[in-house]
Amino acid sequence: MRFFNVYAEIDNNPFCKEDIKRNEERELSGMVCKATMALMEETAERKGCVFMSATARPCLSICTRSDKADEKELAKMLFRRLEYSYALQSVKEVTIGAFFEDMRNADRNGFISDETEVAVYLGLEDLQEFSERRHAPFSDRIADEEKTDEELIGEAQENYLGCRYEAELKRILDACKFEHFIGIPAHYIIGSTDGAHRRTMIRNIVSALYEKGRLLSRRYTLVELQDGSDALNILPDIYRVNDGATVLLKIESDAVDADGFRRNYFDVDAICDIVKANCSRVLTIFSIDSRFEKVKEKLRNALSGLAVVDISEDLYEKDAAVAIIQSFAQKDGAEIDENTKNAMLVSDRSYDFNTLSSMYSKWRHEYLSTKAFPEYKSFFTHEVAETEKKSNAYAELQDMIGLSPVKKLIDEAINYFKLQNEYRKRGIAFHRPTMHMVFTGSPGTAKTSVARLVARIFKDNDILSAGNLIEVGRGDIIGQYVGQTAPLVKAAFKKAKGSVLFIDEAYSLVDGKKGLYGDEAINTIVQEMENNRDDLIVIFAGYKDEMQTFLERNPGLNSRIAFHVHFDDYSSVELFEISRSLAQKSGFTIEPSAEAKLLSGFADAKRNPSFGNGRFARNIVEKAKLSLSNRMAKQDLRFVSDGVMTTLTADDFIFVAEQQPACRKIGFSS
Repeated sequence: MRFFNVYAEIDNNPFCKEDIKRNEERELSGMVCKATMALMEETAERKGCVFMSATARPCLSICTRSDKADEKELAKMLFRRLEYSYALQSVKEVTIGAFFEDMRNADRNGFISDETEVAVYLGLEDLQEFSERRHAPFSDRIADEEKTDEELIGEAQENYLGCRYEAELKRILDACKFEHFIGIPAHYIIGSTDGAHRRTMIRNIVSALYEKGRLLSRRYTLVELQDGSDALNILPDIYRVNDGATVLLKIESDAVDADGFRRNYFDVDAICDIVKANCSRVLTIFSIDSRFEKVKEKLRNALSGLAVVDISEDLYEKDAAVAIIQSFAQKDGAEIDENTKNAMLVSDRSYDFNTLSSMYSKWRHEYLSTKAFPEYKSFFTHEVAETEKKSNAYAELQDMIGLSPVKKLIDEAINYFKLQNEYRKRGIAFHRPTMHMVFTGSPGTAKTSVARLVARIFKDNDILSAGNLIEVGRGDIIGQYVGQTAPLVKAAFKKAKGSVLFIDEAYSLVDGKKGLYGDEAINTIVQEMENNRDDLIVIFAGYKDEMQTFLERNPGLNSRIAFHVHFDDYSSVELFEISRSLAQKSGFTIEPSAEAKLLSGFADAKRNPSFGNGRFARNIVEKAKLSLSNRMAKQDLRFVSDGVMTTLTADDFIFVAEQQPACRKIGFSS
């Protein structure tokens, strides 16, 4: 289908009389409506429809249904029915959205009986319904830029749109022009990190194909494939109305993961089946960020059997990259010295245009702020040196008492993931890492505290996008009834997007019998770990032996764990250091004579199987502060120094034997 506005000049336009009365205007509108609806009954199915949408400057809105339908012919048919003497002035192709807006105006002015009736005549009722939603899953554009062949090629070269795009443009321009549309020979995957470049290439390709008679319309319908969209439901209708036109499928980052389309989001095979079913009559262009190479590969496989032109941006080695940056500077009348260019670029990597543009823009602003306008030099904020960029979270982890093996393993994890990220950015083949972890150890060994720091550290190192800690237990993800558990698990993963999902006492998900709610939770966790492997880390925490049983419950669980981190019990000396640190943070000191009592007390307490490690040390310090308060209450504080009031003595520390707990069981009894 194609949609037009046809403007005309009507002799003695009855709607433009200065003294026209309201009842006369309604009578005229009724006459137009009657003629319009009668004509529509005759022509809608075969040719399309025409109706008046404006009167001050007479405008007809027209929908043509077939290759041979002529918008001017439909306009003349309506004017003849109205017995108006007219002269056609201009014809303009418009979008579906503009046509629907004209329908609404015509309905309000009484030129058609009902806009929904017109939509039904044309088979557009579903598209009309979707277009009225606040966030419609599609929108139209008209590629109406008229450029000569030389201008198109010049623009491609001047803006570094890439040799593949330039080659396809020449292929189109060098071919003969078709008098009649015969079909679509090839489709496109256009990839670039620069959205403006993609838009330019798409508009120019559509416009060039139209000029060569390879499309019936300049219109292209943009469908954004993104999380939560109804695009897939409406896609068959969009293809139906774009016969001879173009459908632009824009793949958003949140609709895919590194391995392709996410489960439960967009089915790439279902989308490509629709593309193939319409491949000879509708041009399909996929617009995608070039960094999603896995997605492009999946698309190419799903589109097998079609001619697909892959247009991706060029990558530039150092010498070519320097030349491009120099061209930017020449346009601005600036000059970049060799040392600056060498500092900008690394000889052993490639750069896309968007990266080079960003680098130049950054240099240009610094040059303007510090040299061209030196009065602003003091306001310019320099990038913090890499040694200083180590996050506070990282420093906090290093400052924690003990945990040497844990710190070493976390360092290895950070370095590993950072290297994989760099491989991805440079386009080097790499193994997509699974980032999930298991923390094992006794209570109070700082598993939760370290997990919280890991989330922040990974955010600071561009491994995670948000860096929060979302903490859940069995009660948060196990439902009370059948069918409740999986949605709870998925909701937890959705909340933890870009962060760390910390599942404490994960072994409690193991039920006594297989097939119960716990297994449903574990199976869903495994599925969501795979679906969200790009920007989410799951950390399972619990006792060492019980966690081994948990990991063996599902065959796919253990294979998705990248790092097993064990937290040893603290030694007595480490517990004393923790106690002293806790006291200092709250403004207290521990007198030297108390050290021996604390070391002995911790050694005895560690024999208890339920010993709480750091948590126990915290409780001991809090109780000592209470004892100090009781001592101070018996004295005349006017004669007590600040030092005495904030010093914890050996007598303040009281160790009480803890009750032996019952033997721990894995999971819950049936």
